[in-house]
Amino acid sequence: MVHLWNAVFGYGTAHNAPALVIDRKLDAADGLFVVAVLGDQVLGTVMAGYDGHRGWIYALAVRPERRREGLGSRLLAAAERVLASRGCVKINLQVVEGNDGARLFYEARGYVAESRLSMGKLVAENVPAAVREPGAVASGGAPGEPRGAERAFQCRAIGVIRSPHTRAEETPIQPSFAKGVPGRVEMLPEYEAGLRDIEGFSHIYLVYAFDRAGPCSLETTPCLGDRPRGVFATRAPSRPNGLGLSLVRLVRREGAVLHVEDVDILDGTPLLDIKPFIGRFDSREDAVCGWQDDVDDETATREGRRGFRGSRRRGGTGG
Repeated sequence: MVHLWNAVFGYGTAHNAPALVIDRKLDAADGLFVVAVLGDQVLGTVMAGYDGHRGWIYALAVRPERRREGLGSRLLAAAERVLASRGCVKINLQVVEGNDGARLFYEARGYVAESRLSMGKLVAENVPAAVREPGAVASGGAPGEPRGAERAFQCRAIGVIRSPHTRAEETPIQPSFAKGVPGRVEMLPEYEAGLRDIEGFSHIYLVYAFDRAGPCSLETTPCLGDRPRGVFATRAPSRPNGLGLSLVRLVRREGAVLHVEDVDILDGTPLLDIKPFIGRFDSREDAVCGWQDDVDDETATREGRRGFRGSRRRGGTGG
């Protein structure tokens, strides 16, 4: 849920830090938090409040790749039913100025703009210091803590990565072990203009969120190793900020969709950025690769592919 809210809302204020809001709503145990789940994936949420007279709708969010399926409407209707069952006579909500898509969504479902001035006052002493301080890390946490325990920087997903991989333990750990595996990068429409001229590059870096990784661990035993290493000397996903980086082959572009190959990323992974591979900048003939230089090619290929046997078999993210 934390990642979903960061991707959809991009909150930049401490008191709206998703981890803080979710924890406090769960503590309230008021039955006004509706979550849509498929397997182990959170597809959408809506949160409501009721003071005995008016009801409020908050945090209606749907994963970008699952929009236009009616899920948002069903979540909203579920929250409205709960509020109505408690005697609520009027439901209010707020839409950020300029968010015409959200405004039109609610207008189509009977909500109307009112001549009111929205005002608020922050009760600073109830906002934990961990989320008030600017140095806190948005997408990560301290070692051993669940991802999302600290917040400050907020990242908004710009699209979603599609692949045949659905299980982490059966996915190649790097693109070099996923040769020819097809995938798609589906950009949100508002970012399509940023793809101009990308067709001229054969390879691109995808920057994404390890949204299904475990807690941060500063020491980990990597797939190609037999003893613990510092996480910054590996490509393991259990990182403080949960960021992944993969170099994939760009096959073609179709509007806001990039068709790619050599994909080692879980299906449905949120995309944060794209950068082109540029040989004159990125290639290093004198590179030394630390403990990786001691791993022979046969072992690297066998362990690096993990349970993956080809593009027809479904797998999950490497890292």
